Amino acid sequence: MPPAATATLGRSSAPKTLDAPTSPSASETIPASNRWMITADDGSVVAGHLPDWAQEDPTTHGVPADQLPARMADITHWADFEGASLRVHAAGTGGAIGLLEEVMIFASSIMCHPFPDSAEPRLPFAEVQITPDCWMTGLDPDALVALAATLRTLADRIENDVRPLLLSARTDWAAHHPSPVRI
Repeated sequence: MPPAATATLGRSSAPKTLDAPTSPSASETIPASNRWMITADDGSVVAGHLPDWAQEDPTTHGVPADQLPARMADITHWADFEGASLRVHAAGTGGAIGLLEEVMIFASSIMCHPFPDSAEPRLPFAEVQITPDCWMTGLDPDALVALAATLRTLADRIENDVRPLLLSARTDWAAHHPSPVRI
């Protein structure tokens, strides 16, 4: 939790407000529709900017005051973006001869933790789910551009190298292995 937050938390007879992440004038400049607020049972209030892209508002009331620091560390602003759904053979079912399973690939999210409990930056970052069990995280805008370029190169290789070779291999195979005759 940021040092400014610990200085204003605690029990008192007068409610206290902390503007997140560190700006003392944020409560005056952020419209109410773009704010989240957590109110503790002792009247303490923590508030901050709610990004337009955030899919969830962490606003809540009546949080036990001793749980306020943990609740702040749990705040995550996020937005999800659909990936592509593919039918693949599940690895646990015998590889290529196993059962087909629908999996989502390259789903992505934008994330931001305004009060990280580690050295993680407060800046929004991206995550990309390559497969259900494989993620790239902590991506900045340049890393997303690099990933997109890599995927374009891979798509071009599949279309321009693998596909023509597959067509040639099928033509060759058909010429040298006629269909079996059924009796």
